[in-house]
Order: sequence, then structure tokens, then C-alpha cells
Amino acid sequence: MSKLRFRVEKSSYYSGGKKENEEFTIYGYGDMLCSGVREDIEELYEQLTMALNDHKETKNEKAAK
Repeated sequence: MSKLRFRVEKSSYYSGGKKENEEFTIYGYGDMLCSGVREDIEELYEQLTMALNDHKETKNEKAAK
């Protein structure tokens, strides 16, 4: 059985019967890596996706040459 590497905790905050804020905390190998509100984590997600896709494009570019 593999050891859990990453874990995400989500907290939601409500006021007046509606959700006001969401906060996410990301843990890696048992340590907190980062924490942020939804907008921050969405930006991080976009940057990670861009970096991972860039790696794939570089791999494909090398194969095409």
C-alpha cells in the first residue's frame, strides 16, 4: 500500500445563510505546503497546468525533430 503523499483540506465560511469564502490548505508528505482562498488556488492550478503542459510540449517537440 502506498503512503499518502498529498492531501487537501477545504474550509467554507458562511454568513447570513450564504457562503462567503472558501479556503484550501495543501499538505505534502505530512507538512503544510500552502494555503489560500479559492481564487489563489485556482491561479496556482492554472500555473501548474501550464508548467505540466509545457513539459509535454517540449517532449513532443524533441520527438518531432
